Amino acid sequence: MKNIWIINQYAAPPEWEVRVRNNMMAHYLIEKGYNVYIISASYIHNTEVNLIKDKAKYIKRCYDDLTFYHLKTSSYTGNGLSRIKSMFEFPLKLCRYFKEFDINPDVIICDLDAIFFPFANYVAKRKKCPIFLEIRDLWPASIGVYKNISDKNLLMRFLYMIEKKAYKNCDKLIFSMEGGYRYIKDKGWDNRISEKKVYYINNGIDLRTFNKNKHMYTYKDEIISNDKNFKVFYVGSIRTANGVKNIIDIAKETYKLDKEITFYIIGDGNEKEELIKYSEDLGLKNIIFKGYIEKKYIPSLLSNSNLNIVHFKNSPLKKYGASLNKLFEYLASGIPVLCDCEFYKDIINENDCGLSIDEDNPKILAQKIIDIKNMSKDKYNQLKLNCLKTSKKYDYSYLTDKMIKLIENEDE
Repeated sequence: MKNIWIINQYAAPPEWEVRVRNNMMAHYLIEKGYNVYIISASYIHNTEVNLIKDKAKYIKRCYDDLTFYHLKTSSYTGNGLSRIKSMFEFPLKLCRYFKEFDINPDVIICDLDAIFFPFANYVAKRKKCPIFLEIRDLWPASIGVYKNISDKNLLMRFLYMIEKKAYKNCDKLIFSMEGGYRYIKDKGWDNRISEKKVYYINNGIDLRTFNKNKHMYTYKDEIISNDKNFKVFYVGSIRTANGVKNIIDIAKETYKLDKEITFYIIGDGNEKEELIKYSEDLGLKNIIFKGYIEKKYIPSLLSNSNLNIVHFKNSPLKKYGASLNKLFEYLASGIPVLCDCEFYKDIINENDCGLSIDEDNPKILAQKIIDIKNMSKDKYNQLKLNCLKTSKKYDYSYLTDKMIKLIENEDE
């Protein structure tokens, strides 16, 4: 069976991994008979953990069925110079030490930003194997949008040139958002990049683990259990980028219209205390903050919800689709979803799993929540069934089968 290398600086062992795509794909590839090696950095992003503290240039470690090569990289905090140093250390050391790894790849799956693709491509050329480039973020377009930098900026034009070249030089191009080729056409690159090499495999969820955790790890909370109101859950980070303040404003408007709806904000982040104070200053009685909850309890927790809410800052990039990790947990819980941003090929709307609407007005969103609360039982139960049915299309076992077709050239 074929040997697969997955290259991602930020891939982490299961104990620390929050971006599970690489690990779950590797797990199911191994289960289906492939040999998989994940090549990542020794420093675990957003932690204080560096797996190499001595002079070793890299280490090979096994975590259950997963095998990692960790290349020694510097630790860092934030997004300063130390992180930039680490970002370049990884691809440079990849090119330096890949010949020492004890298995030759038949296919390389590169999950790096386009600017670092040439390093992985160098390895693929030396190993004489095809290389797939996975795109989970439209970079550098996302930088331009969120930092308000013009596409005409000299640096942006240089980065777009690198992105285009990476897309052109990879053997297969896999987007986690459905409008990947739409993006290529909008950039005017379709004359150099064939649609035949472009594919779509979204992020997803491991239903086997989700359902096992739901039954093994029961989340007990008397406040939630005794709350007879219609419950709206937000589960995720409480940071500026997540726009949780807007959810509080929605709760405020909802309370004016319906006193039998409770909002639960579940998670942690640097804005949490500030937002707790904000809700207290508003005198809100229909919003409750819960802290960080261990991931294994999330499936059980979500079973207590009546509506799950996704907030996304409106962006011109929405016309290319989305790959929102949290959405797939929501769908797997079988609870309808409300999202305040409608994406291209919107998963929620196209599968009738709730409502996606381009709207950030708290009054309008409050009314939409009340509409869902007051809909007929039959209609509400149908939304729940649609969520469960849709989640199966994003099960990592199924998504890995799509990847296998690419590996085996069964897509041609």
